[in-house]
Amino acid sequence: MFYQIYLILILIFINKEVNGLECQRCEGWSGRNPAGWIRDVNTECANRNNQCYTNFYCVKIVNPKGRHTTYETYSSQCYDSSQLVTYPGQTISIEKNKCYEVSDGGNPARIRKYCFCRDKDHCNDNSRITFNKIILITIVTKIILNFFY
Repeated sequence: MFYQIYLILILIFINKEVNGLECQRCEGWSGRNPAGWIRDVNTECANRNNQCYTNFYCVKIVNPKGRHTTYETYSSQCYDSSQLVTYPGQTISIEKNKCYEVSDGGNPARIRKYCFCRDKDHCNDNSRITFNKIILITIVTKIILNFFY
């Protein structure tokens, strides 16, 4: 029994080196419901099959909607470079787990927030609990229940 659990844990947490980093690829919104919008838990961002692979970074791009809005839209995708143009003509090197404000240089400027990560698969998703954590909690619960009952 112990070896089966150990094997399952290894399979869950093994890195997918062949494919590189697996990122969420979708568009969505977060915050309170905008007028007329209905939140659907079956959106494309809830679907783990919407993914891309990269050897650089996963990115989540947040589009602020204004001062008085209660929501913001975002786009999650792969980013295949180690450089970012933060303002026309200004390029910086990206650091993992860091966010940057990116301006289009317009008047008024449209500023988006780019957040980069590469520490785990699907690090750019919008969920708070990952599939791996759910499986781990389920396995631990089963072990505890088997021990006491």
